Amino acid sequence: MKNVNWLLAGFCAGVIIAVAPSCGPAKGNCSLSNCNGCCDANGQCQAGGTISACGVAGSACRTCSLSESCVSGTCQPFGTGGAQGGGSAGGGTGGGSTGGGSAGGGTGGGSTGGGIGGGSTGGGTGGGSTGGGTGGGSTGGGTGGSTGGGTGGGGACAGCVAINGQCISTSLSNADSLCGIGGVACVDCSARGATWHCSNYQCVNTGTGGGTGGGTGGGTGGGAGGGSAGIVVGSPCTSSTACISALGSSAYCKTTTTPTPGFSSYAYPSGFCTLPCTGTCPGSTVCAGGASTFMTIYDEADRFCTPSCTSGTTNTCGTGFGCMAVTDLTQTTQQEGCWFDPNGSTFPPFTGGGYPNKLGNACTADTDCMPPDFLFAWCLQATDTSTGQPTGFVGGYCLADSNNAPRDTWCAGPSSLGIELPFTNPADGGISYNCGRRCTPGTAAPRTGYVCMRYGTSGYMWPSCANAGRGCTTPATCQTAGTNAGYCCYTDGGCIGK
Repeated sequence: MKNVNWLLAGFCAGVIIAVAPSCGPAKGNCSLSNCNGCCDANGQCQAGGTISACGVAGSACRTCSLSESCVSGTCQPFGTGGAQGGGSAGGGTGGGSTGGGSAGGGTGGGSTGGGIGGGSTGGGTGGGSTGGGTGGGSTGGGTGGSTGGGTGGGGACAGCVAINGQCISTSLSNADSLCGIGGVACVDCSARGATWHCSNYQCVNTGTGGGTGGGTGGGTGGGAGGGSAGIVVGSPCTSSTACISALGSSAYCKTTTTPTPGFSSYAYPSGFCTLPCTGTCPGSTVCAGGASTFMTIYDEADRFCTPSCTSGTTNTCGTGFGCMAVTDLTQTTQQEGCWFDPNGSTFPPFTGGGYPNKLGNACTADTDCMPPDFLFAWCLQATDTSTGQPTGFVGGYCLADSNNAPRDTWCAGPSSLGIELPFTNPADGGISYNCGRRCTPGTAAPRTGYVCMRYGTSGYMWPSCANAGRGCTTPATCQTAGTNAGYCCYTDGGCIGK
């Protein structure tokens, strides 16, 4: 999507502007809204599960190296397969082709669980009657080891990463002083107080509680008992009191989204305990949200911890929640976690990360045009970075991709600065839309080097045909002086867009 060549090619194929000499072949409009796999270099959606086209959630397709395979849409070194939970035949995290068990479960939770993270058969992370060891390979490692495998057959860290950068094996990363799994930073649970311990690779406050139920999944299975003893990240809640008691003073009960300014908040299917984060989260949880994530563009501006999960497997996220990429979608690989069920009725509407309010501004990078989110903010630069040819957009021009948005309301925004600019996209036979700077036909454009092109009863600011890289299609010629300066006009006096 972030390809000026592609964008200009699309505009060139439209009927409302002149053909620019620098226009190249048009590409598809693959994006996170219409592709569950990955987008290739031609803007086409691929399944995302092959070595040559690996990716998820509309991210850019990546070609895995000879030492990697495509697993769940991410390139992973050979030998890092296998489930986190040990089954009857064992196998550690990262074990080989038969490593990992089928009954490992999620992060706590019982078979009748409700909230985020409920596992299908109970069970915590790890465990296995005959698996374990630090081996890995084709049969799941060595013998013994009651807490599930070790570091597996190479590749990414299966346990947690200590402060000195050392990878701690899963057989050692369930300790109070070194707690975590899946390559997260090790957490010292004991530093939080005498009642804090590492349970199932997560820090849990065992100082109070008792009884049955509890845990992330609720119901009759999982957890460490009722009260705060069973509360972990993702546990159902109605207030922050119990979350704070179990997870610390920064914990809170999240019940609604925290939207970008100008938009409404939306209720989650149920409240859940969480922690604010900036990059890492305890145990088998992931830091969700931030710029260029699903949450930002669908009305959630917070960053918080949520249980990690794997899409395409048994749903461990509970009723109303689903598993999806929750980290930066512009990266080659993303981490998955529990959030709104994308197929559910409560999924919030698209907001784009805020109304586009810099349309038509000068720019040198896409970030100069935010909001909206980086995924939808475009800077059409004066020179095409891939060809070195001038484009006509002198000083740069901020545009916003509105293909995923409500056509009128999002483009217009509260200050009515936007207007849709349609262009034909031969790659998919459809029409794509963008928001540009509004102006009044018959008046000078807001910036030098641009004209106001008529669009219905309104107009949009667009480069003068006299700019390097622009020009007109024969028989129209570019006017360089007079009231029609900057427009492509015919011999009968008619001008395009005037």
